[in-house]
Amino acid sequence: MLRDRLKVAIPLLCVVFAAFFLPGFWGHLAFAALSAAMLFTGNHEGVLLWGFSPWGKEELLLDAYAVALIANAWGQWNLGSALLLAFLLLAFLLHFPREVKRSSLEGVSGLVLLGLLVCWSLSFLAQIFYGEAQGPMLMAYLVVVTKIADIGAYLFGSLTAKLPRGNHKLSPHVSPKKSWEGLGGGILFSVLASLAFLHFQPGLLPGGLPGGALFGAMAATLGLAGDLCESLLKRAAGAKDSGKVPGLGGVLDMMDSLLPMGVVLHLYLQLLK
Repeated sequence: MLRDRLKVAIPLLCVVFAAFFLPGFWGHLAFAALSAAMLFTGNHEGVLLWGFSPWGKEELLLDAYAVALIANAWGQWNLGSALLLAFLLLAFLLHFPREVKRSSLEGVSGLVLLGLLVCWSLSFLAQIFYGEAQGPMLMAYLVVVTKIADIGAYLFGSLTAKLPRGNHKLSPHVSPKKSWEGLGGGILFSVLASLAFLHFQPGLLPGGLPGGALFGAMAATLGLAGDLCESLLKRAAGAKDSGKVPGLGGVLDMMDSLLPMGVVLHLYLQLLK
């Protein structure tokens, strides 16, 4: 298991490092390639979970929407609303030639859900990377502060589960192992990681250290919400993992807590600039 994880994780970390820290055009190109690969894979996993045909029209539309969003972020064209409207109309248009049944609405709603949950939400990561003066460092900060909450939640959740009466479950029907105690541990880890990161990168985030503590708490809490959204999608599909990346599950499994956080950081930066 560890060997499988390392075979995938080490090359992936090299690509991520190149995308975040290569200067100029080549860094931007590396990030665009990484974003496209993650979104295409996430789209494919979502299509399979929902029950659409793999590589069908729905997946092609999702991939086209992903490419358009990445290009819009890189070019700073501010066409996000127009692209979203086009995607929504095309999601309906796919069903115009077909016989209209109640399943038509389920197909449209599933396609729109995947477009918003995967493509639209994650596109804000690209907007931050390309649109902010310290975009790559902000991205590194976001990933560290959000994902370290998973470690804190796992440690506190595992320890408190061994108590005589166990711990208090957050959403037993969606994710039976998630607990309120785990959420507390996630918040603690995220806040500490945020404060430590901003101590070495002062001025990175508006609001200073108090703002960093607030954002750390939001990262843990809303990151958990993203995790539960992806868990609901998997549970409804009867799947344990979103995909079959060796040793890592799926791309959506790796990105679940980041689904809302690009939007949150983008709004945070816009409101406090």
